[in-house]
Amino acid sequence: MSRNCRPPRLDTHLLLLSIVSAGSLSARYAITEPGTPRYWPPTMIMGYVVGALLLAAIGCRSSWMIKHRNTVNVYSRAGKAIGIGLLLVPFAWSVFGFTTSTRFLPLEQAAIAALTNVAFFLGAFPGISRNDSAAVAVSFSLALAALMLGDHAAIAPLTTVFGGLCAAWLAHRYWRNSSAPPSNGDNAHPPIIALGCFVVFLVCVSAAFSGIRGGLAKTWGEWMPSSGGSLRANSAALLGAGDGDWAVTGPNARGTGAVDSEYFLESDLASIYDVLTDAYGEPLVAKDLFRSISISPDQMLDPEGGKAPDFGEAGRQFSLYRQTRKQRDRSKSVDASALLFVEGDTPLHLAMTVYDEFDGVRWHEPEESTEICRFEAREPDASWLWLPRERGHAFLGGSRLHTLRFGRLSSERIPLPNHIERLRLGRAGGANARQWAMETFAWVYEGILRARHCLPSGTYLEVGSHPVDPSNLDECLFCPASIDDPHLDIPEHLHGSATALASQFTHLPRGWDQIEGLIEHLRLHYAHDRDAVLPPTCDDPIHHLLHESRDGPAYQFATTATLALRSLGYRTRVVSGFYVNPRNYVAAAGYTTVKTDDAHFWIEIQTTPGVWISLDPTPGYEVRWHRPSMLSRISNAVVDVRDWIVAHPGTSAAILLASILLWWRRWSICERLMTLWCVYWPFRNDDDRLVHTLRLLDLRSRLSGQRRPLSVTPKAWYGRIAEPACQSFIARLYESLYANTRRAGANGDTTVQALCHAAICSVSLRRLRMRPLASR
Repeated sequence: MSRNCRPPRLDTHLLLLSIVSAGSLSARYAITEPGTPRYWPPTMIMGYVVGALLLAAIGCRSSWMIKHRNTVNVYSRAGKAIGIGLLLVPFAWSVFGFTTSTRFLPLEQAAIAALTNVAFFLGAFPGISRNDSAAVAVSFSLALAALMLGDHAAIAPLTTVFGGLCAAWLAHRYWRNSSAPPSNGDNAHPPIIALGCFVVFLVCVSAAFSGIRGGLAKTWGEWMPSSGGSLRANSAALLGAGDGDWAVTGPNARGTGAVDSEYFLESDLASIYDVLTDAYGEPLVAKDLFRSISISPDQMLDPEGGKAPDFGEAGRQFSLYRQTRKQRDRSKSVDASALLFVEGDTPLHLAMTVYDEFDGVRWHEPEESTEICRFEAREPDASWLWLPRERGHAFLGGSRLHTLRFGRLSSERIPLPNHIERLRLGRAGGANARQWAMETFAWVYEGILRARHCLPSGTYLEVGSHPVDPSNLDECLFCPASIDDPHLDIPEHLHGSATALASQFTHLPRGWDQIEGLIEHLRLHYAHDRDAVLPPTCDDPIHHLLHESRDGPAYQFATTATLALRSLGYRTRVVSGFYVNPRNYVAAAGYTTVKTDDAHFWIEIQTTPGVWISLDPTPGYEVRWHRPSMLSRISNAVVDVRDWIVAHPGTSAAILLASILLWWRRWSICERLMTLWCVYWPFRNDDDRLVHTLRLLDLRSRLSGQRRPLSVTPKAWYGRIAEPACQSFIARLYESLYANTRRAGANGDTTVQALCHAAICSVSLRRLRMRPLASR
């Protein structure tokens, strides 16, 4: 800042930065993702404070950002550009993230980040006219946004602190701008003692009530607007900041929610059975199949061919023999026809049904489990419900988060990705939420959860899971199976076809290489056709897919891969559910739609007891593997190098000594290589050959300890050498560089080659060290 520009008072500046920090920190807590360390939001705000103080120091010591004009301080052009840039950076970063990875910040997060930048930028220069008022106004917007968007326990105390600081700022501003001097002639000062006593009184009252009611944050939260507060809530309250329970459970409910109530809005949503039927067609009547192909009647568990209800009872099945599916109306909007809306990385497989027994016609589900699902509530965010900790698996890496919003899907079973670790329905946490979840959810069987009631349309479900790292599957010992294991059963009339396919991969080592080879064979050599159906006269669906049609729907690929892997001794099962296709991503809304056509079949193979990994043999469908970060790759590489050094100490020591020797002699080695290149490399013209020879002489001069100064020409420096070969080379070099006319003759003149070779031999590194140029 210029000399005429006065820096702001320290007390005014610190008070303003405190107000901005309180409002910004509350907004930061409102948009902080679950699982973020507690220290991260305060650390980020402290970084903002340090940046604001640095900007203030720059403004006080130079006129680069602030200028004094007409007795007031104003921003320079550079200051205005920085302020506008800080406002636009979060939005630009959001657009950049969307264009590179289809991931972007929600508008609320980008707006809060932009307002935080602006608030601290304004707070860095309170000496500018009305800058402090603008900083307080922006901070008030941040605090108000925190109250509307967030539910963190720290927001209410921070808002109270923000209000107290704003009151102190208003009082300080009043006394500072008071134009009427006191009668005794003394300067007017704010009543610091009175204000301090008032703040202490508020803290004591709040602490007393928090001790009675059970928490300081909860007590301050009572001062916030809501439907009756948190201690005295009205279940019939509507249209408030927090509606009562009757909004979704009452006799006049206005919406649906994941609650336990006898009042639910009736709907015509599709069940999972309806989805599979619409996607693949109705199953053929068992009597027609029995007349067409030679199958025993006891394999027909549904002799009437009726449509079974989707109640989740044991014995449900999926038939491979189906009718051609009907054409559906595609004129409906995306939101109207969507079964699910998924936010997060795609592609993704959401499992809903598992089949382990196959009778040659139908896949059958296993018996349902009666075990309840036990959850754990962990700090710092108790709203997440964690599955019990299990021993770690080397092939599971990282963590991913998805948000599922239910649309037209009505099912007690919850579509979930594999290897889930936690889930959340709403933001309520603590012991009550944990007990409610344990009473609501139960295991259908391994990996499939069921709710006591169908989750209504509009319910949000957040799920955290672990992706599989295929690089660690090479060392995985796939679980051996017993002889009577149902996951190894193959119908007798299909055993030959399954064994014939599997025999093509018996030369591969048992494990992931063998499994991956079989899966990739199906994906590369065959085609997917959802509308294809098996002929009723076909008694071998594997042979029909591999040798006759060479295309088929997903359930045929899953059946073929499962039976072939079983013939190799791997415990395998078929899974049905939904495939979240990246092509269905809606960029404007930030989610991926799941519709009836996204119903899908894939397989799971068991690695260790109770742990299954998903594989997809259908062409065109991908499994989302774990993608380690750059830091993880570097750390893994360091670990691999360390392990190799420990396993080969002798070779490691030899490599280390050789590396030290090469580093010590690096310049000499470079000189030798450059000499060979200058002498023997034929593909150069005469000018390049002369210039490269000069560079070699400069390198030798530097290695001899007498580097040619930049201000000294080559003729003046190397003219001290009396050897005729060197003098002739310098003369020919200057003639090539500066002569108006060039010598006649083509490139590759033997005279130039001889001159360069003679100069290289005469000005050797040894001669330069024995007779320094400076002494000549």
